[in-house]
Amino acid sequence: MEFCGQASGWSKFSLLFLLAAIAIQCTAIGTPCWMKSCKINNSVNITIGLWRMVNCSGSLTLPCRGMSLTSNYETNLMHTTRQLELTVLLFIVLAAILSFFYVTSPGARTQRVAAWVMLLSFFSMGFAIAGIVVWILNLPDDHYMYWSAGMAAMAGAMCMVSGILIIQDIRMFDYNGIRRKHDLKKAKKLAKKQRKDMLL
Repeated sequence: MEFCGQASGWSKFSLLFLLAAIAIQCTAIGTPCWMKSCKINNSVNITIGLWRMVNCSGSLTLPCRGMSLTSNYETNLMHTTRQLELTVLLFIVLAAILSFFYVTSPGARTQRVAAWVMLLSFFSMGFAIAGIVVWILNLPDDHYMYWSAGMAAMAGAMCMVSGILIIQDIRMFDYNGIRRKHDLKKAKKLAKKQRKDMLL
């Protein structure tokens, strides 16, 4: 991969996965399709998101109506899921920013930055799993999970892949190069001190 100079292909793929995860997580948070209730016998057809719901119940000729969540859906578990999913998005964005600088800037291409990208990616995955588990616990009777929750799970999986990809960069980090720079700096200080002693 020729773009972004000497950055490894692993780190570039890791960045691409993070960027895709941001788009998928934003879609998951913003769409009202986290769970669904559909009963043919009494014409109930409702999809519920983290902030809004869409009611398509009644006759097929009636239009669907978007509305705020009703009080029976505004539970503590709902609020917890919101906070977890927003935290996931925050961690992914932070990981993507660090990954971008790691890939594009030689000065930021250090083991510490790579380690932070990995940790933030895995934290994103962990919070995504927690959000899905809490959402499952939040499902009322006669409701089932819908595709927005699946997209949130997919974003978490992409973060996990990103974290795994960047591990290779951490393992291949140029410790010898750092040691040479440290020894050179130490030698320069020693030479400077010796010149001062000679002048005295």
